[in-house]
This record gives sequence, structure tokens and C-alpha cells, in this order.
Amino acid sequence: MNDEITHFVYCYKNPEGKEFNRYDLMFSLMSIRRYYKDSYDITIIGELPDYIDIESSDINFIPFNMRRENGNTQSNIFRSILEICKIYERFVSIDDDMIFLKNAYKKDIEKLYHEGEYKEENGKFIDFGDSYQDALSCTKKLLNVEKMYILDTHIPIFINSQTMLDMVKNLNVEKLLEEDTPLIFRELYRNYNIKLLLKMFPTEISTNFKISFGRWEDKDNLEKLLSENYEWKMLNTSEEAYFYKPILMDFLRWKFNIQGFKCTL
Repeated sequence: MNDEITHFVYCYKNPEGKEFNRYDLMFSLMSIRRYYKDSYDITIIGELPDYIDIESSDINFIPFNMRRENGNTQSNIFRSILEICKIYERFVSIDDDMIFLKNAYKKDIEKLYHEGEYKEENGKFIDFGDSYQDALSCTKKLLNVEKMYILDTHIPIFINSQTMLDMVKNLNVEKLLEEDTPLIFRELYRNYNIKLLLKMFPTEISTNFKISFGRWEDKDNLEKLLSENYEWKMLNTSEEAYFYKPILMDFLRWKFNIQGFKCTL
């Protein structure tokens, strides 16, 4: 076991009108407790779901306004991350829909996971919704690069707070956030510091570590998950997965031994 404490940080806003994915965070927290084998603690910044009793929990909670008037999701998340940079020298940014499936260690998430370059067509990034398109475009413009790499691969990432703050100062990010410019902090942080990160961490294709399910169209992979005949250490969920195939919730209940549920194809 590595003695350095891994500070897992969730930037969290309670979902509105999305009953099918409000329990993402619960499963993600359970997965850390069961499968992360190095020393860790957990911080949630933003809002708390009603199923967490913070008075009796060992989770650190920092209230933060994730619904800033005229703000957008990406700029609000970025602001909360900068608050965390004032607390921890180094921490792991993790989302509620990132769920460990097998034993994992600090060395697993220290890797620089990637998925190649973003593909563009007619000046637009392919396969992204409008709001995320806008955030990607603003991020790329700020980076001032011809190509941007997919380094936010929906796997928890380590962030060095001083490196983040130096980047924020050099790029005048705080002014942009005040203007509510949507920026994807993980892509900005990793693409801006890519040369430094390549020297520090081994690289790996993200699909070696995690599997993503949208509409559960890949029945072979679903069968592997149900039989535990798989190598992936992490699962990414999505709104589409819950909406189109409620079996995802059954799988997670089965995976974490929540009584009264079993998963069947």
C-alpha cells in the first residue's frame, strides 16, 4: 500500500429531474471503498445528495455554489476545482459516473490515459452535444493549438495544484471564468502541460483501463461484465445507459451486493 494519501475530489451538483442517475455518486463512492487499495480520503465540493448523512460520514464536504447565475456547468466546475487547489497540494478529480470494478492503486490512475486527437468536421468536433462543443472550442482557442488531444478520458486524474494555478495565471483563466467562458479544466490542464506530464507518467490507451456504456448495445461486453470475465478496472455510466437500459442499475446493485436485487440478461 502506498503511504501517500490519495485525495479523491468530487465536484457535485444534484441532478434535477433525473431520478435514473441520481445514484451514480453512491455507486462511485462504494467502489472506492471496496476497490481502491492505497490510502485515501474523499471530499465532495458543491452539493450533497440526500442519502449522505454528512454528520455521521467520514466524507469531507465543502459547500460551493454550482448554480451560479448566468454560469454554465463547465465554468462552475472549474471554479470549484480552483477552491480545492487552495486545500490540497495534489488531488484526484473524479466524477460521480466513474465506478471502479476491480482492485486499483495510485499507479493505475497516475498514467496519462488518452484516446488520440479530437476529430473535427467543418470546424466542429464530432459526436459532441452543443454545450460540450462550445466548451471544447473555447478550450482549444485558449490553448492556441491546431490539434487538441483527448486526454480527459473519463478516468480519475491527478492534479498538481501549483501546476494548475500556474496555468490559470499564465492563461488569465480567472478573467475568462468571470465572463462564464465554458472551459473543460481536465483538457486544458493536460493539454497545456502535456510535455511535463509525458516526462512524469507512462501513457496508455484509456480503453485498456475502462469501459463506457451508453445504450448497452454491446451485448458481448455486457455478458463479460455479468460473468466478471473482464480486465477493465473502471466503468463509465451515462444518462443514456440508465434511460434506455435500466439493467445498468440492476448490474450495479448486483455488483455491490445491495440486497434484494439480482441482475439478469
